[in-house]
Amino acid sequence: MYQPIKTVLHRSWISVVRKPRRSAMLMLIITLVLTSLVSQAGVIAAIECVQENINNNIGLGFNVYSKSNSDSNVNKSEVADLEAAGSDSSNSASSNSDSSNSSETNKVSSSVNNSQFGISLEKAKMFSSIKGVKTSSYESETLAYARGMQLVTVSSGLRLDNDKLKSYEGVIGTTSSKLASGFQEGLYNLESGKHIDSQSSHSAIVHKAFADKNNLRIGSEITLNQGNRNVKVSVVGIFSGKTQIKGIMPYDISENKIFTDIETAFTLSSTRSINSVRCVMSSDDLLHNALIEARKISKGKFDVEDNSSRFSAVLQSVKSVKSMVTMIFVILGLVGILILILVLVFFVRSRVHEIGVFVALGIHKVSIAAQMIFEIIIISLVSACLSLVFGAFSSRSIGHVMLSSISDSSISSLHIPILPFSQTVFALLLGFIMAILALLLALIPLFVSKPRSVLSSMS
Repeated sequence: MYQPIKTVLHRSWISVVRKPRRSAMLMLIITLVLTSLVSQAGVIAAIECVQENINNNIGLGFNVYSKSNSDSNVNKSEVADLEAAGSDSSNSASSNSDSSNSSETNKVSSSVNNSQFGISLEKAKMFSSIKGVKTSSYESETLAYARGMQLVTVSSGLRLDNDKLKSYEGVIGTTSSKLASGFQEGLYNLESGKHIDSQSSHSAIVHKAFADKNNLRIGSEITLNQGNRNVKVSVVGIFSGKTQIKGIMPYDISENKIFTDIETAFTLSSTRSINSVRCVMSSDDLLHNALIEARKISKGKFDVEDNSSRFSAVLQSVKSVKSMVTMIFVILGLVGILILILVLVFFVRSRVHEIGVFVALGIHKVSIAAQMIFEIIIISLVSACLSLVFGAFSSRSIGHVMLSSISDSSISSLHIPILPFSQTVFALLLGFIMAILALLLALIPLFVSKPRSVLSSMS
């Protein structure tokens, strides 16, 4: 006869409580299986988080540079020579000082811009339209005099006698400061304010050291000057961090860089040429074909750089770790299941007398099997709570070890979820199903045997 669910549940609870050693042994094995599944879910989620951050936040894709961009340091050295000449001429003839400075400033503008070698807006849009490009940004670099501002002191020991040169800022006009050099690699961090985007106008992001020295804050205004062109910009963000210095001039250091909207840079330089185009791919699988297309568009006139090469070793390491961790946890899970099946076989055989009594009382085999399934579910619920604790600890430890082994600060500092909800729930449900299936396999002899065989086995 079939019994009510309430009666079956009550017998299951009594059986679990009255046999603590047997229940503890089953709980230990099920906890091992569930912990391996939960840990695997946590570690794989951490690895996928790293991959997603590399693809999205770090900006996995390609960059296009104008040929003159690689020679920018040489041009800036020429700027120094021109300004030094301007300073000498002003010292020798003070009456011609103003005209000399004006002449040299125009030479600065001509030397820095290199508009004849830049990337046109039409060509830049062609790079942005390549299949697979999720987002892109354009950059135009120039120099400008920040009126009334003092630059952060250069620690290289270089002495500059020209007051005009001491106030030149490195201006980087961009349509997306998030993708700008320094921010894209994670070397710069926006301390306050907001980033510049394609909708920004007369906006600027300055370094914290420069802001502190000139008492600047969000909303402060700066007047930038180049030649006879003036642009007033408002500070919308303050950033921190440093990049490797590529020159010896004051405007080469991070503290003296100003990020502006691209129209501001165009106005200052009086050209609409672009120094670089940064493209971020929607998927790393599309990057190879995108690079081929970008080089076709470039026709050798521009430098096309695959910025994924910086993270290729990291991506390969992440994939290797993912495969290794998956294999380890799969093996642990399979071993746990095999042990669980063997233990449940002995679990069923040790209860032959009890099963025989139930059969003699006319209780149906389905009710007997249901009681044992409920026993496993009760034990598994306790094991699930324990596995969450052990799984969180193991996945967090493995995740930290994995990230700490990566030298790149933009990746090693990423925040990863310890136990993602959906993957963890799926892992626990899978563990429950595996435990129930293992029990059903152990119960097969009971189901195929006739009641007389079960009763005779009691003796």
